[in-house]
Amino acid sequence: MLEDDDSAVEYSVLTALSRQTLTEAELVQAVGAEPRRLARLLRGLVRDTYVTELPQDIREPEYQLAPAGIARLSLSNQLATNGSVGFGTFIGMTAAAHAEAEQAVVRQQQSKLLLTDQDRSVCSTALSEQVGLGRIDMAELHRRTELLYAAKTRADLEPVFLGLPRPQLHGEQIEPKRRTWRWVVFGVAAGMSVPFLLSGLLFLLAGSDAGDRGFGAFLTVGAVLWTLFAFGWVRRGRSRRT
Repeated sequence: MLEDDDSAVEYSVLTALSRQTLTEAELVQAVGAEPRRLARLLRGLVRDTYVTELPQDIREPEYQLAPAGIARLSLSNQLATNGSVGFGTFIGMTAAAHAEAEQAVVRQQQSKLLLTDQDRSVCSTALSEQVGLGRIDMAELHRRTELLYAAKTRADLEPVFLGLPRPQLHGEQIEPKRRTWRWVVFGVAAGMSVPFLLSGLLFLLAGSDAGDRGFGAFLTVGAVLWTLFAFGWVRRGRSRRT
């Protein structure tokens, strides 16, 4: 079992990697942990597939947050925000965290795409608009434009639009506002069905006559159908958004 301090360091590591890929030395500096301890925890996170190790040709390996790590960090943040939650809500939060992890994977893949001439043109126009709005002056526009044309991937645009809204580029989907409430409702619905499912199984297995077993079958089938209906409702909501 992990010590509380180890859990805090792990959380800090996952949070730091959610912002960018880092080497072990950079993680030590970012987290402020003792190097040996961080190395041990980092190996455990890689082993448990929360973090991915990215070998480099010359420098030391970099580490990237894996989908499972994104889900774990999201769930930790939600539990910290909501405090103690019920079983059904916990299931919903877990499902929502994994859905958020899927979106994060898509964002990571898009960030590795090479910039096109059209992308640079869109970004250049967006920077010029910021001059008109008074957010930056001409000198800052020239500085950021140089960074823009030196950038190779979409991830390199972060310093170009630091403090400014980045325009949507071709092939990017405007990420909808978080609609995890459907998954939370599903979790609550699934949690509500558990007592009925257990009671139904108890009547089915331990019922003394056909009436008891019939009632058990009714409860069991009803609980399963209720859960499937709730899951289908969530899936229909996702399909309408995509």
